[in-house]
Amino acid sequence: MIRLVGILGLLLVTLTSSSLRAEEGKKYAILIGINKYEKRGFDNLQFAEKDVDDLEELLKDNFEITKLKGSLTGRSKANKENILAAFQTVFAKMTKEDTLLIALAGHGQQSTIILNEQQKEEAFFCPCDALTTDIKTLISFSSIMKDIDEKGGKTNLMLVDACRNDPDPTRGRGGIDGSRFKDLPEGVAVVFSCSRMQRAYETDKAGGGHGIFFHYVIEGLKGHAGNKKGEVTWGRLIAYVDEEMSENFATLVPTAPFKQTPQKVSNLTSSPVLARRTPPVAPRVEAPIEPPMQNISRKHKLVGDWRLTMRESEGNRQSDEEVADTSIRFDNANRMLVLTDAGQVPCTVRVDADNTPGYIDVIDAEGKVEKGIYRLQGNRLTICYADAGQARPTEFDAPEGFAGALLVLESDGNPRQQIPQQNPPNNQGGADRAKFIGTWKVVTVEANGNRVAEDELADAGFKLIFTNNALTIRRKGAEDDVVTWSIDPTTSPKSINTVKGGKTELGIYDFDGTTLSLCIAQPDNDRPTRFDAPSGFPGMVLVLRKE
Repeated sequence: MIRLVGILGLLLVTLTSSSLRAEEGKKYAILIGINKYEKRGFDNLQFAEKDVDDLEELLKDNFEITKLKGSLTGRSKANKENILAAFQTVFAKMTKEDTLLIALAGHGQQSTIILNEQQKEEAFFCPCDALTTDIKTLISFSSIMKDIDEKGGKTNLMLVDACRNDPDPTRGRGGIDGSRFKDLPEGVAVVFSCSRMQRAYETDKAGGGHGIFFHYVIEGLKGHAGNKKGEVTWGRLIAYVDEEMSENFATLVPTAPFKQTPQKVSNLTSSPVLARRTPPVAPRVEAPIEPPMQNISRKHKLVGDWRLTMRESEGNRQSDEEVADTSIRFDNANRMLVLTDAGQVPCTVRVDADNTPGYIDVIDAEGKVEKGIYRLQGNRLTICYADAGQARPTEFDAPEGFAGALLVLESDGNPRQQIPQQNPPNNQGGADRAKFIGTWKVVTVEANGNRVAEDELADAGFKLIFTNNALTIRRKGAEDDVVTWSIDPTTSPKSINTVKGGKTELGIYDFDGTTLSLCIAQPDNDRPTRFDAPSGFPGMVLVLRKE
Protein backbone atom coordinates (compact mmCIF):
# COMPACT_ATOMS: atom_id res chain seq x y z
CA MET A 1 0.00 0.00 0.00
CA ILE A 2 1.09 3.60 -0.54
CA ARG A 3 2.27 5.90 2.27
CA LEU A 4 2.09 9.67 2.23
CA VAL A 5 5.80 10.43 1.99
CA GLY A 6 7.10 12.36 -1.00
CA ILE A 7 10.60 12.76 -2.36
CA LEU A 8 10.98 16.25 -0.88
CA GLY A 9 9.64 15.38 2.55
CA LEU A 10 11.94 12.37 2.72
CA LEU A 11 15.06 14.21 1.62
CA LEU A 12 14.42 17.33 3.70
CA VAL A 13 13.87 15.45 6.94
CA THR A 14 16.80 13.07 6.48
CA LEU A 15 19.29 15.69 5.31
CA THR A 16 18.91 17.73 8.46
CA SER A 17 20.09 14.81 10.56
CA SER A 18 22.60 13.09 8.30
CA SER A 19 24.58 16.17 7.23
CA LEU A 20 25.51 17.38 10.69
CA ARG A 21 29.01 18.65 11.32
CA ALA A 22 30.88 18.29 14.59
CA GLU A 23 29.34 20.59 17.18
CA GLU A 24 31.42 22.97 19.23
CA GLY A 25 30.82 25.60 21.89
CA LYS A 26 28.26 25.97 24.66
CA LYS A 27 24.49 26.13 24.39
CA TYR A 28 22.33 28.88 25.86
CA ALA A 29 18.54 29.16 25.95
CA ILE A 30 16.39 32.21 26.72
CA LEU A 31 12.79 31.19 27.48
CA ILE A 32 10.10 33.87 27.91
CA GLY A 33 6.42 33.15 28.60
CA ILE A 34 3.66 35.57 29.58
CA ASN A 35 0.12 34.66 30.60
CA LYS A 36 -1.12 37.90 32.19
CA TYR A 37 -0.53 41.42 30.93
CA GLU A 38 -0.61 44.44 33.20
CA LYS A 39 -2.15 46.94 30.77
CA ARG A 40 -5.41 47.13 28.88
CA GLY A 41 -5.58 45.94 25.29
CA PHE A 42 -4.09 42.47 25.77
CA ASP A 43 -6.15 39.37 26.39
CA ASN A 44 -4.64 37.17 29.07
CA LEU A 45 -3.38 33.75 27.98
CA GLN A 46 -3.58 30.39 29.73
CA PHE A 47 -0.61 28.27 28.76
CA ALA A 48 2.29 30.45 27.56
CA GLU A 49 4.13 30.09 30.87
CA LYS A 50 3.51 26.34 30.98
CA ASP A 51 5.12 26.16 27.53
CA VAL A 52 8.41 27.60 28.77
CA ASP A 53 8.30 25.59 32.00
CA ASP A 54 8.08 22.33 30.07
CA LEU A 55 10.71 23.50 27.59
CA GLU A 56 13.08 24.17 30.46
CA GLU A 57 12.72 20.61 31.74
CA LEU A 58 13.57 19.18 28.34
CA LEU A 59 16.49 21.51 27.56
CA LYS A 60 18.22 21.89 30.92
CA ASP A 61 20.56 18.92 30.40
CA ASN A 62 22.06 20.45 27.25
CA PHE A 63 21.51 24.21 27.67
CA GLU A 64 22.26 26.92 30.22
CA ILE A 65 18.74 28.27 30.80
CA THR A 66 17.55 31.84 31.39
CA LYS A 67 13.80 31.91 32.01
CA LEU A 68 11.48 34.87 32.50
CA LYS A 69 7.73 34.75 33.08
CA GLY A 70 5.05 37.32 33.60
CA SER A 71 4.05 35.77 36.93
CA LEU A 72 7.54 35.83 38.46
CA THR A 73 9.09 38.63 40.49
CA GLY A 74 12.41 40.43 40.58
CA ARG A 75 14.77 39.97 37.65
CA SER A 76 12.83 36.93 36.44
CA LYS A 77 9.68 38.96 35.73
CA ALA A 78 9.13 39.24 31.99
CA ASN A 79 8.92 43.03 31.74
CA LYS A 80 10.82 44.95 29.07
CA GLU A 81 13.71 46.03 31.31
CA ASN A 82 14.39 42.48 32.53
CA ILE A 83 14.04 40.88 29.10
CA LEU A 84 16.55 43.28 27.53
CA ALA A 85 18.92 42.80 30.45
CA ALA A 86 18.65 39.00 30.13
CA PHE A 87 19.55 39.16 26.46
CA GLN A 88 22.62 41.27 27.13
CA THR A 89 23.74 39.03 30.00
CA VAL A 90 23.62 35.96 27.76
CA PHE A 91 25.26 37.73 24.81
CA ALA A 92 28.11 38.80 27.09
CA LYS A 93 28.88 35.14 27.86
CA MET A 94 28.71 33.87 24.31
CA THR A 95 31.45 33.22 21.78
CA LYS A 96 31.12 32.82 18.04
CA GLU A 97 31.20 29.01 18.43
CA ASP A 98 28.16 28.84 20.74
CA THR A 99 24.51 28.00 20.12
CA LEU A 100 21.62 30.23 21.21
CA LEU A 101 17.98 29.16 21.40
CA ILE A 102 15.28 31.78 22.07
CA ALA A 103 11.67 30.76 22.76
CA LEU A 104 8.98 33.45 23.03
CA ALA A 105 5.41 32.62 24.08
CA GLY A 106 2.94 35.46 24.47
CA HIS A 107 1.54 38.34 22.44
CA GLY A 108 3.17 40.10 19.51
CA GLN A 109 2.32 43.17 17.52
CA GLN A 110 3.12 44.52 14.06
CA SER A 111 3.19 48.31 13.86
CA THR A 112 4.16 50.99 11.38
CA ILE A 113 7.25 53.00 12.30
CA ILE A 114 9.10 55.87 10.60
CA LEU A 115 12.65 54.99 9.60
CA ASN A 116 14.77 57.39 7.53
CA GLU A 117 11.63 59.41 6.79
CA GLN A 118 9.91 56.32 5.36
CA GLN A 119 7.16 54.14 6.78
CA LYS A 120 8.14 50.58 7.65
CA GLU A 121 6.26 47.63 9.12
CA GLU A 122 8.04 46.37 12.25
CA ALA A 123 7.39 43.28 14.39
CA PHE A 124 7.47 43.48 18.18
CA PHE A 125 7.26 41.09 21.12
CA CYS A 126 5.06 42.36 23.95
CA PRO A 127 6.51 42.15 27.49
CA CYS A 128 4.11 41.93 30.41
CA ASP A 129 4.19 45.74 30.96
CA ALA A 130 3.62 46.63 27.30
CA LEU A 131 1.21 49.28 26.04
CA THR A 132 -0.47 48.59 22.71
CA THR A 133 -0.32 52.29 21.79
CA ASP A 134 3.35 52.88 22.64
CA ILE A 135 5.98 51.00 20.67
CA LYS A 136 8.63 52.23 23.09
CA THR A 137 7.25 49.70 25.58
CA LEU A 138 7.64 46.83 23.09
CA ILE A 139 10.69 44.80 22.05
CA SER A 140 11.61 45.11 18.39
CA PHE A 141 12.60 41.97 16.52
CA SER A 142 14.96 44.06 14.42
CA SER A 143 16.88 44.95 17.58
CA ILE A 144 17.06 41.26 18.57
CA MET A 145 18.37 40.36 15.10
CA LYS A 146 20.92 43.17 15.24
CA ASP A 147 22.23 41.88 18.58
CA ILE A 148 22.38 38.33 17.25
CA ASP A 149 24.29 39.46 14.17
CA GLU A 150 26.81 41.39 16.30
CA LYS A 151 27.02 39.27 19.48
CA GLY A 152 25.40 35.91 18.76
CA GLY A 153 26.90 32.47 18.31
CA LYS A 154 27.60 30.19 15.41
CA THR A 155 24.00 28.96 15.43
CA ASN A 156 21.09 31.12 16.63
CA LEU A 157 17.58 29.68 16.73
CA MET A 158 14.24 31.30 17.55
CA LEU A 159 10.83 29.76 18.24
CA VAL A 160 8.18 32.49 18.23
CA ASP A 161 4.58 31.99 19.31
CA ALA A 162 3.54 35.62 19.50
CA CYS A 163 0.20 35.73 17.72
CA ARG A 164 -1.69 33.51 20.10
CA ASN A 165 -5.44 33.23 20.33
CA ASP A 166 -7.77 30.99 22.32
CA PRO A 167 -9.98 28.42 20.53
CA ASP A 168 -12.77 30.99 20.12
CA PRO A 169 -12.16 32.32 16.59
CA THR A 170 -14.00 35.58 17.37
CA ARG A 171 -11.34 36.62 19.89
CA GLY A 172 -7.71 37.58 19.72
CA ARG A 173 -5.48 39.83 17.68
CA GLY A 174 -3.09 39.51 14.80
CA GLY A 175 0.47 38.93 15.80
CA ILE A 176 3.86 38.17 14.33
CA ASP A 177 4.54 35.93 11.35
CA GLY A 178 7.58 35.51 9.16
CA SER A 179 6.39 37.58 6.20
CA ARG A 180 8.71 40.48 7.06
CA PHE A 181 11.77 38.39 7.81
CA LYS A 182 13.48 37.80 4.47
CA ASP A 183 17.23 38.23 4.85
CA LEU A 184 18.53 36.71 8.06
CA PRO A 185 22.18 36.84 9.13
CA GLU A 186 24.14 33.67 8.48
CA GLY A 187 23.64 31.04 11.16
CA VAL A 188 20.13 32.23 12.10
CA ALA A 189 16.80 30.41 11.81
CA VAL A 190 13.38 31.55 13.01
CA VAL A 191 10.16 29.55 13.13
CA PHE A 192 6.91 31.41 13.72
CA SER A 193 3.89 29.59 15.06
CA CYS A 194 1.65 30.74 12.21
CA SER A 195 1.73 32.24 8.75
CA ARG A 196 0.50 35.54 7.43
CA MET A 197 -3.15 36.41 8.30
CA GLN A 198 -3.41 33.47 10.69
CA ARG A 199 -3.86 33.13 14.45
CA ALA A 200 -1.99 30.91 16.87
CA TYR A 201 -4.12 28.85 19.24
CA GLU A 202 -3.79 27.34 22.68
CA THR A 203 -6.00 24.62 24.14
CA ASP A 204 -6.20 22.25 27.09
CA LYS A 205 -6.44 19.39 24.57
CA ALA A 206 -2.77 19.88 23.69
CA GLY A 207 -0.82 17.90 26.26
CA GLY A 208 -2.99 19.06 29.16
CA GLY A 209 -2.66 22.72 28.20
CA HIS A 210 -0.25 24.30 25.71
CA GLY A 211 -0.06 26.49 22.69
CA ILE A 212 -0.48 24.07 19.80
CA PHE A 213 2.85 25.11 18.27
CA PHE A 214 4.85 24.65 21.46
CA HIS A 215 2.94 21.45 22.28
CA TYR A 216 4.50 19.76 19.25
CA VAL A 217 7.88 21.39 19.90
CA ILE A 218 7.75 19.80 23.38
CA GLU A 219 6.60 16.43 22.05
CA GLY A 220 9.39 16.49 19.49
CA LEU A 221 12.00 17.28 22.15
CA LYS A 222 10.73 14.36 24.21
CA GLY A 223 12.07 12.12 21.47
CA HIS A 224 9.26 11.88 18.93
CA ALA A 225 11.41 13.88 16.49
CA GLY A 226 14.57 11.92 17.29
CA ASN A 227 16.67 9.87 14.92
CA LYS A 228 17.71 6.27 15.53
CA LYS A 229 20.36 7.48 17.97
CA GLY A 230 17.77 9.43 19.95
CA GLU A 231 19.14 12.80 18.76
CA VAL A 232 16.60 15.58 18.24
CA THR A 233 18.14 18.01 15.76
CA TRP A 234 16.72 21.40 14.82
CA GLY A 235 15.84 20.17 11.34
CA ARG A 236 14.09 17.02 12.53
CA LEU A 237 12.22 18.97 15.22
CA ILE A 238 10.84 21.56 12.81
CA ALA A 239 9.87 18.91 10.26
CA TYR A 240 8.05 17.00 13.03
CA VAL A 241 6.20 20.11 14.26
CA ASP A 242 5.17 21.02 10.72
CA GLU A 243 3.84 17.55 9.97
CA GLU A 244 2.01 17.07 13.28
CA MET A 245 0.32 20.47 13.13
CA SER A 246 -0.78 19.85 9.57
CA GLU A 247 -2.32 16.49 10.48
CA ASN A 248 -3.81 17.27 13.91
CA PHE A 249 -4.73 20.95 14.07
CA ALA A 250 -8.35 20.47 13.00
CA THR A 251 -8.86 17.87 15.73
CA LEU A 252 -7.46 20.11 18.45
CA VAL A 253 -9.28 23.27 17.33
CA PRO A 254 -12.31 22.18 15.30
CA THR A 255 -13.91 25.65 15.44
CA ALA A 256 -10.97 27.49 13.87
CA PRO A 257 -11.85 29.08 10.50
CA PHE A 258 -8.34 28.51 9.14
CA LYS A 259 -5.44 26.21 9.83
CA GLN A 260 -2.41 27.33 11.80
CA THR A 261 0.67 26.72 9.67
CA PRO A 262 4.18 27.43 11.03
CA GLN A 263 6.33 29.72 8.92
CA LYS A 264 10.06 29.08 8.68
CA VAL A 265 12.84 31.50 7.75
CA SER A 266 16.35 30.11 7.78
CA ASN A 267 19.96 30.85 6.88
CA LEU A 268 21.64 27.88 8.55
CA THR A 269 24.63 25.84 7.45
CA SER A 270 24.17 23.07 10.04
CA SER A 271 21.47 21.51 12.20
CA PRO A 272 22.46 21.36 15.89
CA VAL A 273 21.34 18.66 18.30
CA LEU A 274 18.91 20.15 20.81
CA ALA A 275 18.22 17.09 22.93
CA ARG A 276 19.24 13.47 23.27
CA ARG A 277 16.75 10.84 24.33
CA THR A 278 17.13 7.10 24.72
CA PRO A 279 15.35 5.58 21.71
CA PRO A 280 12.25 3.67 22.87
CA VAL A 281 12.50 -0.09 22.83
CA ALA A 282 9.37 -1.74 21.50
CA PRO A 283 8.01 -4.44 23.81
CA ARG A 284 8.47 -7.97 22.57
CA VAL A 285 5.21 -9.35 21.31
CA GLU A 286 4.86 -13.01 20.44
CA ALA A 287 3.44 -13.31 16.95
CA PRO A 288 0.16 -15.23 16.89
CA ILE A 289 0.04 -18.45 14.95
CA GLU A 290 -1.77 -17.63 11.74
CA PRO A 291 -3.43 -20.01 9.30
CA PRO A 292 -1.69 -20.54 5.94
CA MET A 293 -2.60 -17.91 3.38
CA GLN A 294 -4.34 -18.92 0.18
CA ASN A 295 -4.06 -17.88 -3.43
CA ILE A 296 -6.75 -15.43 -4.44
CA SER A 297 -9.46 -16.88 -6.64
CA ARG A 298 -13.03 -16.30 -7.75
CA LYS A 299 -14.41 -17.74 -4.54
CA HIS A 300 -12.92 -14.84 -2.58
CA LYS A 301 -15.08 -12.35 -4.51
CA LEU A 302 -12.21 -9.86 -4.68
CA VAL A 303 -11.42 -10.29 -8.37
CA GLY A 304 -12.18 -7.11 -10.29
CA ASP A 305 -11.68 -3.35 -10.10
CA TRP A 306 -12.29 -1.41 -6.88
CA ARG A 307 -12.44 2.37 -6.67
CA LEU A 308 -10.93 3.97 -3.56
CA THR A 309 -13.55 6.10 -1.80
CA MET A 310 -11.89 6.69 1.58
CA ARG A 311 -8.40 6.52 3.10
CA GLU A 312 -7.66 7.23 6.74
CA SER A 313 -4.26 7.25 8.47
CA GLU A 314 -3.09 8.51 11.89
CA GLY A 315 -6.67 9.49 12.68
CA ASN A 316 -6.92 11.78 9.65
CA ARG A 317 -9.08 11.19 6.60
CA GLN A 318 -7.96 12.24 3.14
CA SER A 319 -10.24 14.47 1.11
CA ASP A 320 -12.43 13.13 -1.69
CA GLU A 321 -10.19 14.91 -4.21
CA GLU A 322 -7.08 13.15 -2.91
CA VAL A 323 -8.51 9.65 -3.35
CA ALA A 324 -10.58 10.28 -6.48
CA ASP A 325 -8.01 8.99 -8.98
CA THR A 326 -6.92 5.79 -7.21
CA SER A 327 -8.25 2.27 -7.72
CA ILE A 328 -7.13 -1.29 -7.00
CA ARG A 329 -7.44 -4.25 -9.35
CA PHE A 330 -7.32 -7.90 -8.21
CA ASP A 331 -7.06 -10.82 -10.61
CA ASN A 332 -7.37 -14.57 -9.99
CA ALA A 333 -3.63 -15.15 -10.44
CA ASN A 334 -2.49 -13.74 -7.11
CA ARG A 335 -1.86 -10.21 -8.34
CA MET A 336 -2.96 -6.77 -7.26
CA LEU A 337 -2.42 -3.54 -9.18
CA VAL A 338 -2.68 -0.10 -7.56
CA LEU A 339 -3.79 2.32 -10.28
CA THR A 340 -3.34 6.10 -10.02
CA ASP A 341 -3.44 8.93 -12.52
CA ALA A 342 0.39 8.85 -12.55
CA GLY A 343 1.01 5.14 -13.09
CA GLN A 344 0.68 1.62 -11.71
CA VAL A 345 2.21 -0.24 -8.76
CA PRO A 346 2.08 -4.06 -9.05
CA CYS A 347 1.99 -6.30 -5.95
CA THR A 348 1.37 -9.91 -5.02
CA VAL A 349 -1.56 -10.68 -2.73
CA ARG A 350 -2.67 -13.64 -0.60
CA VAL A 351 -5.78 -14.02 1.50
CA ASP A 352 -7.43 -16.19 4.13
CA ALA A 353 -11.16 -15.93 3.55
CA ASP A 354 -11.98 -18.51 6.23
CA ASN A 355 -10.88 -16.21 9.05
CA THR A 356 -13.24 -13.55 10.49
CA PRO A 357 -12.37 -10.90 9.54
CA GLY A 358 -10.55 -12.09 6.45
CA TYR A 359 -6.77 -11.86 6.34
CA ILE A 360 -4.96 -10.21 3.44
CA ASP A 361 -1.21 -9.93 2.82
CA VAL A 362 0.25 -7.59 0.20
CA ILE A 363 3.83 -8.25 -0.98
CA ASP A 364 5.69 -5.59 -2.93
CA ALA A 365 8.41 -6.05 -5.55
CA GLU A 366 11.12 -6.24 -2.87
CA GLY A 367 9.31 -8.92 -0.87
CA LYS A 368 8.14 -6.62 1.95
CA VAL A 369 4.86 -7.82 3.44
CA GLU A 370 2.07 -5.58 4.72
CA LYS A 371 -0.43 -7.56 6.79
CA GLY A 372 -4.06 -6.60 6.94
CA ILE A 373 -7.67 -7.60 7.45
CA TYR A 374 -10.61 -7.21 5.09
CA ARG A 375 -14.36 -7.54 4.89
CA LEU A 376 -16.85 -7.55 2.04
CA GLN A 377 -20.27 -5.93 2.34
CA GLY A 378 -22.04 -6.07 -1.01
CA ASN A 379 -20.04 -3.96 -3.44
CA ARG A 380 -18.00 -2.40 -0.63
CA LEU A 381 -14.55 -3.68 0.37
CA THR A 382 -12.90 -2.45 3.59
CA ILE A 383 -9.19 -3.11 4.22
CA CYS A 384 -7.12 -2.18 7.25
CA TYR A 385 -3.41 -2.85 6.82
CA ALA A 386 -0.25 -2.29 8.87
CA ASP A 387 3.09 -1.13 7.52
CA ALA A 388 5.71 -3.75 6.69
CA GLY A 389 7.19 -5.25 9.84
CA GLN A 390 4.15 -4.39 12.00
CA ALA A 391 1.65 -6.79 13.52
CA ARG A 392 -1.61 -7.51 11.71
CA PRO A 393 -4.39 -5.17 12.91
CA THR A 394 -7.41 -6.63 14.65
CA GLU A 395 -9.90 -3.79 14.11
CA PHE A 396 -10.98 -1.63 11.19
CA ASP A 397 -9.54 1.57 12.56
CA ALA A 398 -6.49 3.78 11.91
CA PRO A 399 -6.19 6.07 14.95
CA GLU A 400 -3.28 8.36 15.81
CA GLY A 401 -0.17 6.27 16.44
CA PHE A 402 -1.25 3.35 14.24
CA ALA A 403 1.36 2.58 11.57
CA GLY A 404 -0.89 1.74 8.66
CA ALA A 405 -4.12 2.84 7.01
CA LEU A 406 -7.82 2.10 6.61
CA LEU A 407 -9.22 1.88 3.07
CA VAL A 408 -12.80 1.75 1.81
CA LEU A 409 -13.31 0.71 -1.82
CA GLU A 410 -16.34 0.15 -4.03
CA SER A 411 -16.62 -2.23 -6.96
CA ASP A 412 -17.14 -0.68 -10.38
CA GLY A 413 -18.82 -3.87 -11.64
CA ASN A 414 -16.10 -4.57 -14.20
CA PRO A 415 -14.29 -7.77 -13.16
CA ARG A 416 -10.94 -8.55 -14.77
CA GLN A 417 -9.36 -11.95 -15.05
CA GLN A 418 -5.70 -11.16 -15.66
CA ILE A 419 -3.10 -8.52 -14.95
CA PRO A 420 -0.06 -8.49 -17.25
CA GLN A 421 2.96 -10.18 -15.71
CA GLN A 422 5.24 -7.24 -16.47
CA ASN A 423 4.63 -3.58 -15.82
CA PRO A 424 3.07 -2.09 -18.93
CA PRO A 425 5.57 0.20 -20.66
CA ASN A 426 5.22 3.88 -19.94
CA ASN A 427 6.32 5.51 -23.17
CA GLN A 428 5.41 9.07 -22.31
CA GLY A 429 8.55 11.20 -22.58
CA GLY A 430 10.21 9.36 -25.46
CA ALA A 431 14.01 9.59 -25.55
CA ASP A 432 14.17 11.66 -22.38
CA ARG A 433 12.37 8.96 -20.44
CA ALA A 434 15.00 6.43 -21.49
CA LYS A 435 17.72 8.76 -20.17
CA PHE A 436 16.13 8.70 -16.71
CA ILE A 437 16.21 4.91 -16.36
CA GLY A 438 19.00 3.81 -14.04
CA THR A 439 20.64 4.72 -10.75
CA TRP A 440 21.56 8.32 -9.95
CA LYS A 441 23.75 9.53 -7.11
CA VAL A 442 22.61 12.76 -5.42
CA VAL A 443 25.67 15.04 -5.47
CA THR A 444 24.15 18.44 -4.65
CA VAL A 445 21.07 19.58 -2.74
CA GLU A 446 20.02 23.20 -2.28
CA ALA A 447 17.03 24.18 -0.15
CA ASN A 448 15.90 27.46 1.43
CA GLY A 449 19.02 29.21 0.17
CA ASN A 450 21.38 26.67 1.75
CA ARG A 451 23.55 24.17 -0.09
CA VAL A 452 24.58 20.79 1.32
CA ALA A 453 28.15 19.75 0.57
CA GLU A 454 28.85 16.73 -1.67
CA ASP A 455 30.83 14.90 1.03
CA GLU A 456 27.91 15.19 3.43
CA LEU A 457 25.54 13.79 0.82
CA ALA A 458 27.96 10.94 0.17
CA ASP A 459 27.82 10.06 3.87
CA ALA A 460 24.02 10.00 3.65
CA GLY A 461 24.21 7.65 0.67
CA PHE A 462 21.37 9.26 -1.30
CA LYS A 463 20.44 7.63 -4.59
CA LEU A 464 17.44 7.91 -6.88
CA ILE A 465 16.65 4.81 -8.94
CA PHE A 466 14.36 5.32 -11.92
CA THR A 467 12.61 2.32 -13.47
CA ASN A 468 9.90 2.39 -16.10
CA ASN A 469 7.07 3.15 -13.69
CA ALA A 470 8.64 3.82 -10.31
CA LEU A 471 11.21 6.04 -8.63
CA THR A 472 12.97 4.51 -5.61
CA ILE A 473 14.57 6.86 -3.05
CA ARG A 474 17.42 5.09 -1.29
CA ARG A 475 19.58 6.29 1.65
CA LYS A 476 21.76 4.68 4.27
CA GLY A 477 20.13 3.32 7.40
CA ALA A 478 16.53 3.61 6.17
CA GLU A 479 14.01 1.66 4.16
CA ASP A 480 13.59 2.47 0.48
CA ASP A 481 10.67 4.65 -0.47
CA VAL A 482 8.89 4.41 -3.83
CA VAL A 483 6.89 7.00 -5.78
CA THR A 484 5.54 7.08 -9.31
CA TRP A 485 6.89 9.56 -11.84
CA SER A 486 6.06 11.07 -15.22
CA ILE A 487 7.64 13.68 -17.48
CA ASP A 488 6.67 16.04 -20.27
CA PRO A 489 9.69 17.07 -22.39
CA THR A 490 7.54 19.34 -24.58
CA THR A 491 7.28 22.10 -21.97
CA SER A 492 9.91 24.79 -21.36
CA PRO A 493 11.53 24.10 -19.01
CA LYS A 494 10.85 20.36 -19.23
CA SER A 495 8.50 19.15 -16.48
CA ILE A 496 8.45 16.19 -14.09
CA ASN A 497 5.80 15.02 -11.60
CA THR A 498 6.19 12.59 -8.69
CA VAL A 499 3.13 11.14 -6.97
CA LYS A 500 2.57 9.19 -3.77
CA GLY A 501 -0.55 8.68 -1.71
CA GLY A 502 -2.48 11.18 -3.83
CA LYS A 503 0.10 13.94 -3.21
CA THR A 504 1.77 15.37 -6.33
CA GLU A 505 5.06 17.23 -6.41
CA LEU A 506 5.57 19.39 -9.50
CA GLY A 507 9.04 19.98 -10.85
CA ILE A 508 11.30 20.70 -13.79
CA TYR A 509 14.34 18.83 -15.11
CA ASP A 510 17.35 19.26 -17.40
CA PHE A 511 20.02 16.86 -18.71
CA ASP A 512 23.65 17.82 -19.19
CA GLY A 513 25.55 14.73 -20.29
CA THR A 514 25.52 12.30 -17.35
CA THR A 515 24.22 14.99 -14.99
CA LEU A 516 20.52 15.47 -14.23
CA SER A 517 19.20 18.63 -12.52
CA LEU A 518 15.82 18.64 -10.79
CA CYS A 519 13.91 21.46 -9.13
CA ILE A 520 10.85 20.13 -7.30
CA ALA A 521 8.24 21.96 -5.24
CA GLN A 522 6.45 20.53 -2.24
CA PRO A 523 2.82 19.35 -2.72
CA ASP A 524 0.17 22.04 -3.19
CA ASN A 525 2.68 24.51 -4.67
CA ASP A 526 3.10 25.78 -8.22
CA ARG A 527 5.62 24.23 -10.57
CA PRO A 528 8.98 26.06 -10.40
CA THR A 529 10.17 27.91 -13.47
CA ARG A 530 13.93 27.96 -12.81
CA PHE A 531 16.60 25.86 -11.13
CA ASP A 532 16.89 27.88 -7.92
CA ALA A 533 15.89 27.31 -4.28
CA PRO A 534 16.26 30.65 -2.49
CA SER A 535 15.14 31.32 1.07
CA GLY A 536 11.38 30.86 1.30
CA PHE A 537 11.05 28.61 -1.76
CA PRO A 538 8.94 25.55 -0.80
CA GLY A 539 11.13 22.93 -2.42
CA MET A 540 14.66 22.08 -3.45
CA VAL A 541 17.14 21.74 -6.30
CA LEU A 542 18.97 18.43 -6.75
CA VAL A 543 21.90 17.66 -9.02
CA LEU A 544 22.30 13.94 -9.81
CA ARG A 545 25.10 12.01 -11.48
CA LYS A 546 24.39 8.70 -13.19
CA GLU A 547 26.27 5.67 -11.90
